[in-house]
Amino acid sequence: MYDDDAYMGPPPTEAERISMKRQKINATVDHGIKAIFFDLHGVLIDVSGWHRVALLSALQDFGYKVPIPRKDPVWHIYGGTWAQLEYLNGENRIGTLNMWGIYNRKQEYIFNIIEKRCKPEARLIDVMRYARSVGYRLAVVTNGGKFNSTKMLKACGLYDHFEFIITREDVGGQVKPHPRPYLEARYKMGLMDDEALVIDDTPRGIMSAVDADCRTWRLKKQEDLNVRNLMKVMHSFRITL
Repeated sequence: MYDDDAYMGPPPTEAERISMKRQKINATVDHGIKAIFFDLHGVLIDVSGWHRVALLSALQDFGYKVPIPRKDPVWHIYGGTWAQLEYLNGENRIGTLNMWGIYNRKQEYIFNIIEKRCKPEARLIDVMRYARSVGYRLAVVTNGGKFNSTKMLKACGLYDHFEFIITREDVGGQVKPHPRPYLEARYKMGLMDDEALVIDDTPRGIMSAVDADCRTWRLKKQEDLNVRNLMKVMHSFRITL
């Protein structure tokens, strides 16, 4: 039975109060995240329109009708430039003999765009330095090709911050929303379920990450990727007992 007059003992000393405060703080369990996987297009580099402009320019050089409307199915094909050209060829919109020429010309255009527009950005470099300083392992997981993705990351001064890049060549064409790209990254680092945070900006990327048993942060704007927001997201995954 509760007794108002029961002796509760002396009040805690200052040292005891500090100890109790530390115990309360330690009741928050670490989130267990060991690595961060970044999507490339739209997260690290804003490439919106780059590939479209390059392909349209290449098609025009070979005498084909441009522009192709944005709602055209060709812009919703994932698998790279060659997959888009195969689609256009299958629709009898380009000739088979011109496919390699268009492909190579498109690559020339995209290389020029990368050289002109890909520049180091302090905001992103700060994110990488912070993440590595607190012990997170970093990688890039993209539906893009190996050569162009590597070229972009080097031009932006980000390449050396990552352990590796997973591209469409690494997954046998099973690109996002298939879970294989993020599963490949997990297996490469030897991570268990929920030990990786994926930062992606598209529904198909988030679907891929969820099906690969990764935590997710869907980026609404590229500018949202900064040290302060990354700290907030990581804190949100902590569990209070």
